[in-house]
Amino acid sequence: PHSPESNLVISRVNRYMKTVRVYTSQSVDVIVDVLGYYSDTSGQPDAPGAVRVVPLPGNRVHDSRSTGIKLAPGASRDVQVSGVGGVPSTATAVVANLTVTQVTGSGWITAHAGGTAVTGTSNLNFVTGETKARLAIVPLDATGRLRITGGGSSTEAFIVDIQGYFEPTGTET
Repeated sequence: PHSPESNLVISRVNRYMKTVRVYTSQSVDVIVDVLGYYSDTSGQPDAPGAVRVVPLPGNRVHDSRSTGIKLAPGASRDVQVSGVGGVPSTATAVVANLTVTQVTGSGWITAHAGGTAVTGTSNLNFVTGETKARLAIVPLDATGRLRITGGGSSTEAFIVDIQGYFEPTGTET
């Protein structure tokens, strides 16, 4: 049996038809969740809402194996990100590599802004015994936290590595 897979894709929208095409090499069921969009503010650093993406070398900000506290089904954990591993307080979102390991059943995790309710989509789906990672773009709350929420029938250790961050333009140091 195959487990559900989730993944992050950033795709250009067809400018005339306002569509995105999805191709597969075999028959599958596909669910597409649109979570946001980018607009071109190139050369317009003062444009409202303009942000820049700052890459980082990959910094581990959380590893629940070191605390011994696994994520139980339906549980959430807030992880402080700004002020850690090169992420400044001006960051509004991060590019995170999310990993699960020591998985005891089938389940999923969702990453979202700290202190907020879980969204209707998963970032990472897994089955018993897997160690699995996925890239995600995760918004931060006003204090610079993200939240990991688990679902399904599994308890699992989770790891958060930060690969970069988003910040409003004009906040460069």
